[in-house]
Amino acid sequence: MTHPLIKLEPLLRLPQVLELLPISDKRLYQLIAAGRFARPVRIGVHAVAWPKSAVSDYLKLIADERAAQNAGASKRRGPAPRRRA
Repeated sequence: MTHPLIKLEPLLRLPQVLELLPISDKRLYQLIAAGRFARPVRIGVHAVAWPKSAVSDYLKLIADERAAQNAGASKRRGPAPRRRA
């Protein structure tokens, strides 16, 4: 029996992670090496998985980065150039 304060988090295997993220497995491992995505948790001799929160945290990070880029891009844009007739 687990302690009542310990919440077990679902673990996702690689195919499940790739279903949720719009990236390839190669890109996922590049992100892990760069420290931008969580390292997997070993769940067996030849098996690893990621906590579901790692995927949702990454998706939030990407959304925040895109929002910041869009906000910065809209501030930098001046009036549209005039077309000559």
